[in-house]
Amino acid sequence: MQGGGFLVSKNFEAKAPSASEMNVISIIFGFGLAVAMFTAATAGQQTLDARRRGKMFTTYTIMIWAEWISAMCIGLITYMWLSGAIKARLVFLSSVLCAHRLICRYDSFWVFFFILFFWTISLQCILQIIINRISVLMVRKNAVRLKIIVCLLTLVINISAFLVWLPALLQINETWMTINVHWDRAEKACFLVMDGGLNAYFIYLVRTKLIANGLQKYNRLFYFNISMSMLSLSLDCILIGSIFLPGPYVNVQFYTLTYLLKLYIEMNITILIGKIVKSTTTISFGASKAAPVSGTNDYQLNIMARRNGRMRLPDEELAKDNSTFTVEERITKTVDTDITHD
Repeated sequence: MQGGGFLVSKNFEAKAPSASEMNVISIIFGFGLAVAMFTAATAGQQTLDARRRGKMFTTYTIMIWAEWISAMCIGLITYMWLSGAIKARLVFLSSVLCAHRLICRYDSFWVFFFILFFWTISLQCILQIIINRISVLMVRKNAVRLKIIVCLLTLVINISAFLVWLPALLQINETWMTINVHWDRAEKACFLVMDGGLNAYFIYLVRTKLIANGLQKYNRLFYFNISMSMLSLSLDCILIGSIFLPGPYVNVQFYTLTYLLKLYIEMNITILIGKIVKSTTTISFGASKAAPVSGTNDYQLNIMARRNGRMRLPDEELAKDNSTFTVEERITKTVDTDITHD
């Protein structure tokens, strides 16, 4: 099929997938729909739980639904495009684009644009969802800094996709198509590193801020997160491996299945955190010692009398004082210190 649509090269040649490729695509799409149902059910339950607490629209619930919708849109558009369901006479997204027929062609700029648009949303949301659970164990300022840094790095990847992937799919010239071959692998490798790095950081925080501080019940979260991180990274590897499949467009269909599975993993980690946090734990340490300040009769305390909210755990001085951890709803720490002055 020859091209010539909006921003499409006149020499564009659409290569329809073969029957065997369509069978693979249909199987992947079917698995994606099945995962989408389970994921939507879990997301719906978490949304209802948030509503019961009087927080219908939280950052977390907005992100999980944005991730789900964007992943489903990628899958539906891609499958309709590859299967030929998007015909020249079909009005696709007419309410958005005034029923412009160019969107319904194999060589349509808009088909590629919306696949890329929803992929951008999906990539940003899944990484921010991971950071959302990491921030529970971080100082708020550091958590905000991490969110901004990851957002900017992801934005660079997103912009590069519009500059490289889109011209290559439109077959502007051979140069862009050649660059895209290498860029596609590099982009997925970068996401693999970011995903692995964030999960490794969360595992590190759980180990050093919770378990090392005496909260042994978080061992379950520690080992569960290790297994889920390995599964998540294996999905990234599968996505990278799909690039080498014979069909040039088959790997695009893997996005829906991969990102929905990642979302399901993240929601299950959140559920486990909630279950563990709601089980109250009390930990007692040795007798308190207060060191006198030179030249005064006052005593200097090395810990705050009371700290609530998101904490960095543990404090170096924590083991020196009578301390009690009360974990409800979220990770909180209450420290009460009694001083006897002889």
